[in-house]
Amino acid sequence: MQHSDNHIILLGNIVSKDNQLKYFASGTAILELEIITKRKWRNSQGESQEISHYFGITFVGDLAQSIAKDAKAGQGIYIRANYRQPHSSSGVVNDRIEAQFAKIIDRSTSLHWNQAHVVGQVTEWSSLAQTIAGQDLLTLKIALANSDSAEASVEVKLKGSAAKYTYQQLSDHPGTNISAFIEGSLASQSKKSVSGFNHHYWVDAKTCLIN
Repeated sequence: MQHSDNHIILLGNIVSKDNQLKYFASGTAILELEIITKRKWRNSQGESQEISHYFGITFVGDLAQSIAKDAKAGQGIYIRANYRQPHSSSGVVNDRIEAQFAKIIDRSTSLHWNQAHVVGQVTEWSSLAQTIAGQDLLTLKIALANSDSAEASVEVKLKGSAAKYTYQQLSDHPGTNISAFIEGSLASQSKKSVSGFNHHYWVDAKTCLIN
């Protein structure tokens, strides 16, 4: 049996306005919230930089009912979640961030957290490429065991010295049974559709240990 683990910690603000409970046919409650996290830093020239990421968070069951009571646009929220990749009835694979614990903050927060930890099997990796800024870039595909025992996979990107070091570890590793321990942050690409936003997620890794 494949051993895997993934957990995500987010602290940000709710941006969705229509935060109403829905229900599965079984009667289980489900809530979808859109939240935003921001990261600020200064580049080598001392210029202030900022990047925002939008995440669609799924709450299920009692947690959905509890959070729906107080969830309003502009409020802060702390979330511990797992990455999921459920298949729809038509066979389409969807990326999903499913909350395991959450706490509403009664005001907007300017402090933002975004932490992602992944342990899984390396199923694919790219050759070393170059970013526009001239950094080494390595992309991994990591297989995870989903909550329903179905296989899910998450994309992981490493840059700079971390990319070069990980690529060397992979090149030196014998066989195909390769585990990876990854620490970084969750990144997203969002596209608006008629039903809301479609999200694609990956992990921007800071460090990666190959075993």
